[in-house]
Amino acid sequence: YDKPAIAPRLGSIAETLGEADDLLYDPREKSALVAALDRSLKADFDAMGLRVRAACDRLDWDDIGRQTVETYRAALAKPT
Repeated sequence: YDKPAIAPRLGSIAETLGEADDLLYDPREKSALVAALDRSLKADFDAMGLRVRAACDRLDWDDIGRQTVETYRAALAKPT
């Protein structure tokens, strides 16, 4: 929905969001969530929303399928 997420920087969240990670925080730091919430009050949500869309668009299943096929073709083309 083109909305930024306030979330802990854990697992694949940062990788999924790519450059749209403005509001992720380190869950090991006591005040990190509060700092992320504070950043959200000053954020340009329109610009962040565009980055979220771009990050999610690169996860399109058609593109992922093409990349997977290319990877398999490249692997099969290598001499053994």
